[in-house]
This record gives sequence, structure tokens and C-alpha cells, in this order.
Amino acid sequence: MLIISPALTAQTINGDRERGTLATLQVTRLSPAEIATGKLLASWSVGLVALALSIPFAGYAMTQGGITVVRVAAVYGVVALLIGTVCAVSQALSALLARSITSALLSYVVTMTLAVGTLVAFALALPLTEERMVITNREGYQYTVVQSHPERVWWLLAPNPFVIVADAAPRVPPRIVRSGDVIDIENYDPLSMISNEVRQLRSPDYWFIYAADWSLRPDPEDKPVWPYGLAFSVLLGAASLVITTYRLRTPTDRLPRGVRVA
Repeated sequence: MLIISPALTAQTINGDRERGTLATLQVTRLSPAEIATGKLLASWSVGLVALALSIPFAGYAMTQGGITVVRVAAVYGVVALLIGTVCAVSQALSALLARSITSALLSYVVTMTLAVGTLVAFALALPLTEERMVITNREGYQYTVVQSHPERVWWLLAPNPFVIVADAAPRVPPRIVRSGDVIDIENYDPLSMISNEVRQLRSPDYWFIYAADWSLRPDPEDKPVWPYGLAFSVLLGAASLVITTYRLRTPTDRLPRGVRVA
């Protein structure tokens, strides 16, 4: 969906300008907000149809007992909102830039920044939180360790779409596998693993070394990250829609070079 969504709206505004059809739409009784919202809903609906194509696979997993209805609904709902955000950002770039090829390229740059750039930013910021600490173990020996504080920079990962989806997905119970008289409990779940790692970053006590014995390390607090990431995505999409509406206002006293009105 991160690949499909930018292509749906990266040419909705400047593409119509290049073809000379946008002015015809602007002289109707439709307001700039209605034009921007209509174009966004059209592209967003196409993305939702593409998302719906994966429902049979999720349904098959449900029949096999792998996931629950609640988890499917939560994941699909969050992904649907993220599709709308990406479409809104791509449409805003289409309204700001004169050339459709440029807006399409920058749309993918913004998408990759959210998906990969947030990970790079966190990796670069984490060493900046390091501090030296003197630890005394039970035998009375002292030694110096370098301690990182990811709880100070965890918010850099909140806008990541993969983190939002993984953390918003409800937990699933561990699967019990029986092999003769041996009972094995499998707790492997990719979404839960990502969520657990990110939530641990918000717990400073989890990463703080109290003693040389690591068994004394307390369990991390369960602090969700997805509300912050989802709120950021919704605000980003709303701001993009406002920018698109502003760029569609008429009459206009200045047009980009090489752009025709009709």
C-alpha cells in the first residue's frame, strides 16, 4: 500500500493543470475544499479497494486459528487511515509543485522517510543519549558502563507506519503445539514482537542498570506508542488537505512558470 498510495494522488492537481482541465472544474459552483476533498476521496477509495483484495488471505488465516476478528478489524482500520494520510500528502505535493513527475518523486520520498527515515533518525539519535555510569556490584567492585536512554528519543519511531500498525494490533494468545507427549508453546508473532520492542523503549527503568545482576531488572511498563503515531498521521493528512484547498483557491494572481490556466 505504501507503493500504491502515492501513485494514486501524485498527479491529481498538477496533472489536471497540465491537461488544462482543472480550470474547467474551478469555474463550477464547487468550492476549493469540495474539489480537494472529492479528489482525495476518489484516490483514497481506490486504495481501499486495493486493500480489500487482501481480505481473502486474512479470512483464510482466521479459519486456521492464526488471528482473531478483532485483530483483523484493528489492523485494517489503521492501514486504511494510513492510506488516506499518504494520499493526502501526495495530493498536497501535487498542488504545490508544477510538474507531475516531481510531485510523484517527492511523494515516494516522503513515504520512504516515514517508513525508513524514522529508523535512521532513531539510530543516529540514540548514541547522543549515552552517558557513563559507575556501577557497584554485590562484591563491592566498581566499574564504568555506557548507558543509553532510548526513552528520550522513542518518539522518532512513532510516525513509522509499520510501528503504528504493529503496536495497534491487539495481542493474540500463544499457540500450543503438541508433538506426542511434548507440549510446546509458540509465542512468535511479528506484530507483537515489534510492538513489545517499541514499548520497551518508553520505559526508562527497563534500560537502567541497577546492579550487575541482570535478573534484578524490572519488567517494562506497557506504554503504547500507536496513539501518538496515529495522531501524527491524522494531523499530517489534515494539514495536507488544508494546503491543497489553499492552492485551489481562485482567482489567483500568480501561476508557476509554464503552467496554463485552461
